[in-house]
Amino acid sequence: MIFKLYKMPDFFKLLLFLFFFPLALHAQYKVSGIIKDQEGKPINGVNIFLTSDASDFQTISTLTDELGKFSLMGNKGVYVVKISQLNFKQQQISINLTSDTVLAAITLENDSKNLKEVVITGKKAVIEYKLDRYVFNVDQSVTAMGNDGMETLRKTPGVRISDDAISLAGKGAVKVMVNDRLISLSGKDLTNYLQSLRSEDISNIEVITSPSAKYDAQGNSGLININLKKNKKEDFSGDVSLGYTQASHPGANVGAGLNYKKDKFSATSTLRVGDGSVNQDNQEKIFYSDYLRSSSQKTRNYNKYISGRISLDYQFSDRAIAGIQYAGNSSAPDSKDDILVNFINPSTKAVAGTINTTGKTDSKVNYNNLSAFYQLKLDTSGKRLSLGTDYFAYKSDRNRFFNSYGTADPGVQLPIDIAPTDANNWGNQNMKIYTANVDLTLPYKWARLEFGGKLSFIKNKNDIGFRNLTVDTTQNDVFSYNENIQALYGTVQKKLSDQWDAKVGLRFESTHTKGISASLNQTNNNTYNSFFPSAYISYSPQADHKFTANYNRRINRPSYEALNPFRWYASVFSYSAGNPFLRPEIINNVEVSHVYKDKLSTKLYASKTSNWFERVTFISPDNSLQAYIYENYATFYNAGLTESYSFSVGDRWESNNEASAYYNYSDIQLDVLVGKTKGMSGYVSTNNSFTLNAARTIFAEVNYMYQFPAPITQYQLSNFHQLDIGFKFQFLNNKLRLGVNGSDVFKTGAPTIVGYTNNIRQEYKNYADLRRVVFSINYRFGSDKVKPRQKDAGNKAETGRAL
Repeated sequence: MIFKLYKMPDFFKLLLFLFFFPLALHAQYKVSGIIKDQEGKPINGVNIFLTSDASDFQTISTLTDELGKFSLMGNKGVYVVKISQLNFKQQQISINLTSDTVLAAITLENDSKNLKEVVITGKKAVIEYKLDRYVFNVDQSVTAMGNDGMETLRKTPGVRISDDAISLAGKGAVKVMVNDRLISLSGKDLTNYLQSLRSEDISNIEVITSPSAKYDAQGNSGLININLKKNKKEDFSGDVSLGYTQASHPGANVGAGLNYKKDKFSATSTLRVGDGSVNQDNQEKIFYSDYLRSSSQKTRNYNKYISGRISLDYQFSDRAIAGIQYAGNSSAPDSKDDILVNFINPSTKAVAGTINTTGKTDSKVNYNNLSAFYQLKLDTSGKRLSLGTDYFAYKSDRNRFFNSYGTADPGVQLPIDIAPTDANNWGNQNMKIYTANVDLTLPYKWARLEFGGKLSFIKNKNDIGFRNLTVDTTQNDVFSYNENIQALYGTVQKKLSDQWDAKVGLRFESTHTKGISASLNQTNNNTYNSFFPSAYISYSPQADHKFTANYNRRINRPSYEALNPFRWYASVFSYSAGNPFLRPEIINNVEVSHVYKDKLSTKLYASKTSNWFERVTFISPDNSLQAYIYENYATFYNAGLTESYSFSVGDRWESNNEASAYYNYSDIQLDVLVGKTKGMSGYVSTNNSFTLNAARTIFAEVNYMYQFPAPITQYQLSNFHQLDIGFKFQFLNNKLRLGVNGSDVFKTGAPTIVGYTNNIRQEYKNYADLRRVVFSINYRFGSDKVKPRQKDAGNKAETGRAL
């Protein structure tokens, strides 16, 4: 398929022009430098302010990185550079900015007299770019305020969410971590888990496009890491929040958090409660040779939940700290649905018959996660030993009842039985995951070394049944799945010169699985050992230019649901099932990028995925039966170019913009599907934050994205676009925050999906109530010095495949 320019409404062409046109109008210069203490060591997190002499309000700010470096952009003019950090004396430097300026190394002097003074905190950018990832700072985003974790993830630039599947635009599916630990849940279970998080609890979201060997190899094109807020400073504080969401139906949530740190002891706790519902509208057309089957499914998804988290840490000495954390969640993601199926005569367009299905699913989901850690600093140079262990228990119960009945015109024989049917599907899942890990960091003058290992033991049991109440027949299955993974890794990072920096790593994982199906009297054992190399190299010929290249190999293991062969019926003519013979996907990724003045980023990327698996729609031409079954069916190739540009106009407007063009090619090895699919696609996005008053208490945000039509393995997606608008207000010295934001304002955020099975055309369009308005209130109390400290659980890779 040859790429062509798809038509775009003039309004959106104008909107994109207005957003991108200023890029060429604002020539700015760069101010950079490095901050050190009196011992010559770099200082991380120093507040840097660039203030114009013309106006005290025209201030641009940033923080130094872990190497003590900083950079700021400003228009031509006279400025004062202000450097501020707790326990150090403040400094000011006057500069006349007429070209890019590199300041001499700045040394801060200790100031013990000011330990109790309040220090102004620098404002982070909404998006930050790093070597192997970019960071979405949730606290700085207006439209993310007051949302649950799933909606916050949806607002992360470059992230796509469709039918509970999370992917990166142009690249494919990714796994989700929380505090650097993979979540072993997938699909609807993962959605329910993320919905139990609140944006107030999230510090930032890291989109890791090229994970190193230190991370679990699990995951396709990269990883998404959700970092919860951490507590670092001594004192007591807390927050209370209230949210109201209006979509097709209302929803509400209330939450509170407490943080305490005194001497060597610290504690953090949160409790969130929510209740609400959303509509999901699924439209489907299947074009058989002698009739059209048109389906409309209206579903109302309910979600009532309570979730909590408590973390206790104790600092034994300046070098040793240990902690324990518990996180739990209980939810009832119930649903009600009505399915209307029309059988239409293609020549007369008349409805020859119908089937009506009314269904209800009652669900209960509970999980408990207990983790402990110990961290020891081996010396003052940064050598560190970390130990961790985790226990994760997950239980879900689903019970679905549905009733179907049909009618047909006299003399018409429909391709499926229309006799009234009452049926019941039920399923219980019990899963336990045990993990232990050790990590050793050894920084030397000649290189930085990292070594570690991880053990994980997974036990998963599913008890599923189906009963046709009309004819009194019952089918049951107990599917057990055990998986053990042992992993070792090592990385070496070395600065080759002032311009060259390199990092290489190797991870080895040995996997042993055993699946048992009672109904099939079948046992499947599998053992595979794999190496996962990674390599990075960067070159900085000048302060304004940085080139990087990286490569990694990854694995994507099937979810536990995807391996269960038992059928789950949605109606008399539609069911889904797993496949115990699924093989893991193997992915090879390569990227080359260039960053100019920390503002303009250009990235070329390519990947190959072997053993690609997902649900395939099998359609019988004879009886209209529809089966959704997981299959390994393709080798998927992807290559693209992404341009990102960030700019700011004074301290009133900050803009992050991205455009990408990519090519997808799928070599399909399944007879019922088209042999090869290929074609070009692309997307553009712009995220804009505005400060609306001089006191910096009123903010606005306007975000827009447009996705061009795209071929993705067995499907062709149509274009879609989405506009989000939000406002935030701050009162009482920023302790009280009010927010209102609207998502998918024009209700255009869902594509039409087209596929072919046995040369039968299928069209799908699913809209999950994306258009909504969220009102939120958050009040923080106690000392401003306190922020919660949080240690990550160690089993994110495993738990991500379960939820």
